[in-house]
Amino acid sequence: GTMLTISSVSALVAFALVLVSSFRRKPSAAITLGYSFFEGLFIGGVSAFFEYSYPGIVVQALIGTVAVFVTCLVLFKSGLVRVNSKFMKILLLGMVSIIVYRLLAMVLAMVTPSSAVGNIDQITVMGLPLGLLVGLFAVIFGAMSLISDFDMVREGVRLGVDKDMSWSCALGIMVTVVWLYVEILRILAILRDN
Repeated sequence: GTMLTISSVSALVAFALVLVSSFRRKPSAAITLGYSFFEGLFIGGVSAFFEYSYPGIVVQALIGTVAVFVTCLVLFKSGLVRVNSKFMKILLLGMVSIIVYRLLAMVLAMVTPSSAVGNIDQITVMGLPLGLLVGLFAVIFGAMSLISDFDMVREGVRLGVDKDMSWSCALGIMVTVVWLYVEILRILAILRDN
């Protein structure tokens, strides 16, 4: 109960800090560090909940997150994946689709009795739970977002932008890595339930 409350409040504060950061003209170390603190509380709570429900899942999710991070870095550094306008359009479309799905799932869970619809993530498509398919989709777009973050860092260095900009780059990478970790946790939990 208390852990869930702390985790939920921390997630909201971290989200608010990301929004504040996105509307500020000048990057802020305080906002990035504040986000790190509150997101750490959120991740700790979520990890504890998942670990209690599915022993060993946190280590698996961490390994998965590191694997995705390293793969993205290798793909980016090797030049096999390039960030261009087409890449960014696909990334934006994917991100919007995931957000719409998550919001729809949340609204359905709140307004319908569980017996009427059940958990939207458990609806099967081609024999696989929808939540698993959306989770895999989210990891792919999370990986694309991470590559976009790496590109932002490279462009910043190339253009010689103010070193304060490094706080925005760090924030972007942290937000993406946390998203990937949570999505991988969700995928592993769905796989264990089925």
